[in-house]
Amino acid sequence: MVEDISKPDRDKKAEDLRKLGFSKEEAIKYLSAKFTLETLKQKINSLQSAGFSNPVKLIEEHPQIAGLDITRVKMRLKLIDRLNRKFNLNYDPYSIVEKFHNI
Repeated sequence: MVEDISKPDRDKKAEDLRKLGFSKEEAIKYLSAKFTLETLKQKINSLQSAGFSNPVKLIEEHPQIAGLDITRVKMRLKLIDRLNRKFNLNYDPYSIVEKFHNI
């Protein structure tokens, strides 16, 4: 968790988040309060390496997903893939995690 920071520091952090691709003020405010810039960069890279095509958009739409452990996210993706194979389903694991990120 990030400590309280001064207004100039908050403004700089918000600008740094915009440079990463975030544009929604509500998400920027939430992410600024909860995560360091370095942590967010790591989360973005981890989600991208897990196969998410646009992790910035995903985090912006569902900022809480930045707080999830990437190992758990990968386990969920694998579980959905196994269920698809076992029951001959055709669900997109990434879409399901994006829509139901809190399961």
